[in-house]
Amino acid sequence: MDVPAAPTEVGAFMEDAEKFLAFWASPGGRTSSSTRLMAPGTVLEYPLSLGPFTPSWIAVVSHFNPLEQIVLRSTNGPVDARTTVAWAPGPAGHESSRITLNVDGRPARRWSRFPGLLTVVTQRYLVATGTRLLETMERTTGR
Repeated sequence: MDVPAAPTEVGAFMEDAEKFLAFWASPGGRTSSSTRLMAPGTVLEYPLSLGPFTPSWIAVVSHFNPLEQIVLRSTNGPVDARTTVAWAPGPAGHESSRITLNVDGRPARRWSRFPGLLTVVTQRYLVATGTRLLETMERTTGR
């Protein structure tokens, strides 16, 4: 997805734990971060809506570079995953950024009976997350 913000603006946005959780977490869910600024070791907790279930998801920031990406590894939740949010200059050069979201993982042991449900819900969640990110970035940058 392309956002109307320079890569440095995206990096500053991603570094602020409160802003990051505002777009990443489930709407209406209570979220928390162990630090104000994202850094390796920051612990994030937020609820996910998976049909009738609302499990708590806990992830740890394993890598953060404000110029290019943040990597999260889940430690508790329905999916054992490695999530990467990366950004680079977009088609409009340094006035825009292309952001990619990649989730690599598998259902956690207790959720392995519902792989189809998890696939569908995870895909919907990622689309909704991307939409919230775009809307939040547009509001934040005023573009």
